[in-house]
Amino acid sequence: MEPPLADTAVLVTGASSGIGAAAARRLAQDGAAVALMARRRDRLQALAASIENAGGTALAIEADITDRTQAEAAVQQAAGQFGRLDILVNNAGRPGQAGLVVEAEEGFPAVAQFLKRLVQGRDAVESDQFGLGRIRSAL
Repeated sequence: MEPPLADTAVLVTGASSGIGAAAARRLAQDGAAVALMARRRDRLQALAASIENAGGTALAIEADITDRTQAEAAVQQAAGQFGRLDILVNNAGRPGQAGLVVEAEEGFPAVAQFLKRLVQGRDAVESDQFGLGRIRSAL
């Protein structure tokens, strides 16, 4: 049986720890190719290796989402590696900030629901759908 997210490309921001790392692991486990974006290269590389050792596909991208040039370059790198991006898990934040924004292309509401359950108990959880042309503006 094919994994539920086979042939799906995901970009996870804030992927070096916490919710972002957990979401990336689970998405990869469910068959998605995951681009891991955060500022901490060592943690990204360790997570990517862990995902790949478990049979998944991962790309580590060191970038600061607050820098528009770095964010846009990260999106281009991920889309170039996977041929497209289907889902953005925009999880980057600073310690103490609550919230997760899940943006998924139409047809992936189950992913948004999964991520909502993943962060159950958090105050700020939003879900939105977007077209691929809006990925850049979402960052």
